[in-house]
Amino acid sequence: MGDHDYKIRRLNLIILWLGEGFLDEFTSIDEAFNQGHGIIEHLKAACLFESDKYDQVKMHDVIRDMALWLASEHRGNKNRVLVEEEVDYVEPHQILRWKEAQQMFLSTSSLKELTAPPPFLNLSTLIFSNQVLGTLPSGLVHSMPLIKVLDLSRTKITKLPVGIGGLITLQYLNLSGTKLRGLPAELKTLKRIRYLPNYLFDEKAYHLPKEEEDHKMIYLWEDSEALLEELEGLKHIEWICSPISGVLSLKKLLSSQKLQNAMRYTGFRYLEDVTLLRLPRMKHLQFLRISRCRELQDIKVDDKHGFAADYIRNSSFYSLQSVRVHHLPKLLNLTWLIYIPCLEDLEAMDCESLKEVIGETSNLVSDHFGIFSRLKILSLSNLPNLKSIIGRALTFPSLTDLWVKKCPNLRKLPFDLNSARSTSNLRKIRGETDWWEGLEWDDETTKHIFSPYLKEIIM
Repeated sequence: MGDHDYKIRRLNLIILWLGEGFLDEFTSIDEAFNQGHGIIEHLKAACLFESDKYDQVKMHDVIRDMALWLASEHRGNKNRVLVEEEVDYVEPHQILRWKEAQQMFLSTSSLKELTAPPPFLNLSTLIFSNQVLGTLPSGLVHSMPLIKVLDLSRTKITKLPVGIGGLITLQYLNLSGTKLRGLPAELKTLKRIRYLPNYLFDEKAYHLPKEEEDHKMIYLWEDSEALLEELEGLKHIEWICSPISGVLSLKKLLSSQKLQNAMRYTGFRYLEDVTLLRLPRMKHLQFLRISRCRELQDIKVDDKHGFAADYIRNSSFYSLQSVRVHHLPKLLNLTWLIYIPCLEDLEAMDCESLKEVIGETSNLVSDHFGIFSRLKILSLSNLPNLKSIIGRALTFPSLTDLWVKKCPNLRKLPFDLNSARSTSNLRKIRGETDWWEGLEWDDETTKHIFSPYLKEIIM
């Protein structure tokens, strides 16, 4: 469902399928995701889905129109599934059609005409697709007694309407990429919520003036302990994407196995006076950002399995694929990444004291465990004291992109002739020409092999 040329990330599509109840035959959330990925691959193989390099999928227009017909007119109700594209003004006759809809995809910049709408007694799915939409009328919320799926992602709403807690049938609420300053405390009444995609990792912190503060709100960029408590209270919650902002929220996460198990995307910020961050076991975590912790010097992981033969499968962070570390002025290294066996994307930026990515590991892990064996993208930026990525050459069999910017003391890359033979997926190395010409190499042959991949960064 969606307007023409509508694209959706496959991850978001699978979560949406879960919210709709399309994937019910599973014993764990990860089994459901495997099932969803399998379905997408079958649809692509049958040319029913198209995909792009950003891991997004879409239907061809002809297939989309046929699917809408099968879901609506073919089943005896042409308004059962509605796609309302670019609605600037809601006409009365449209509202009458909406009363018959069970699923609706709505692209509109304003819903001010719906302050007192008729009841939409059949509506179970409502997806908004307009980045201009700034307000959701409370009247609309009160008119959807059977709603299960509500997607407000990428809209400009700054506040959820009063009465959101009355949507007792709601199971899926997507708030990703919105301008929300906070969540209403009544969120805890949504006992059936299972999926709460909430990728609120904008670098901006929203702080309201005191006279505008609503004490019934949980403010996302202040210490988020209250938000975590509300999420912990949701009985069926299995998927959480939420920041860990402040020391109190960190303590809350550390004390809750339920939150650790449900956390998929998170970012640690503003951990004042914390010099050592010990990450708890979060076996389903996929994305991690650590930023703006001024005193942080070291990061460790809670991994009790060590490097046994099956350490990858038993790793505390088996699912973690993407790591960002930004604005950590006292951080010295990222050696803890050796415990992240499936890491695909690493970005380190504005960490003035960082001297090495991976420190001395000879006492921790032997060569055959394949450090960075799945790493695809490595981005290093504004690290003035960085001298080493790792102290020995690696094969990097999955590496596609290497970015190095403003790292004047990085004089050697972890490449040798074995690396040259293994990096068949490499597409480009981005860096300044002067930096590249000043690099040290084990031999001229290795430099000659890698030089064609250099794409200069213009400063």
